[in-house]
Amino acid sequence: MLRSGEAAELRWRDVQPADVGATGLVKIRRAKNDPDGRGAVNPLSALVMARLDAIRPQPCDPDALIFGLSEDAIRRRIKKVAERIGLCGRATAATRCASDTR
Repeated sequence: MLRSGEAAELRWRDVQPADVGATGLVKIRRAKNDPDGRGAVNPLSALVMARLDAIRPQPCDPDALIFGLSEDAIRRRIKKVAERIGLCGRATAATRCASDTR
């Protein structure tokens, strides 16, 4: 899972293919629960990697933001979708983006 602020800060250089299969890894550079600023690396499913590949510009600037949206804009979009599918009031659904590692 990614918090909306973490998703807003993602750059293309933060997403890398894994050694095996079509899965990948995402580097979260700064997290709310990371006071030392060491960051974290989380797995991404083949589905997420395929969707990211579909929106990756060509040529791709590795320093460009992936979503190009503010934290608030991402949070509003997630909340709108959560409400539409009946997840109103669930903090996790309204404030985080799933990395879909299933």
